[in-house]
Amino acid sequence: MKMALEEVEAAKNIRSFALYNIAAFIIEVIATVFSAGLFFTALTGGGRMVPSPGFPAPYVPLLGLSGLIGSVALLVMAIIIGLISIYYLIKGLGGYCAIDDVFCTPHKLTKYGLMGGLVLMLMALLIVLGGLTSSGGNPMSALTVIGAGGVVLLVGLVLLVIGGIASLIGLWRFGSLYGNVLVKASVILYIVGALFSAKHWIGGLLSIMALVLLYMGSTEIYRNLT
Repeated sequence: MKMALEEVEAAKNIRSFALYNIAAFIIEVIATVFSAGLFFTALTGGGRMVPSPGFPAPYVPLLGLSGLIGSVALLVMAIIIGLISIYYLIKGLGGYCAIDDVFCTPHKLTKYGLMGGLVLMLMALLIVLGGLTSSGGNPMSALTVIGAGGVVLLVGLVLLVIGGIASLIGLWRFGSLYGNVLVKASVILYIVGALFSAKHWIGGLLSIMALVLLYMGSTEIYRNLT
């Protein structure tokens, strides 16, 4: 009975991962459209022009500045929701690890890859910002700091890639466990979307389609379990 409840909870967490990811994607798109629209309005004369504090010229479009603040706020919201989705993914794969050992390796690599990668990327940002502010305008010191931050950033990106691949393997095994075609199709579609990441709109479209399929498949699995 306990294992059955753990399985239901794990499937629910995978579904929550997909749902929160969809929400983050939609907010990111809204932020992009919102920012682009307001900046276009401001640049074409739709925004009131006000002097930038401390800089009598050039002038800063008030409406464009408002759009920037609004879009940044939405992007921060999308990032927070994205982090919540990662929590549910790790929790879901961890739940299946307790049920079937084949999920344990993807769970661990996802957990340490994604979390470690995000921490290192934040460290890289702090290293660069802290170093540049304390370099005293010394070019060599600034270059050293940027180089150190770049190395940390590179390691963080490698960990994120490892975590991302591990999560896809975990989701594939999740779909295979129940013979769910929608979940498997979502993994394939996400991989194809990653290959088209250079063409942002194609990669983005395939990614959101993959998330919708994952949500539909995980919802189907969750309902069958309950």
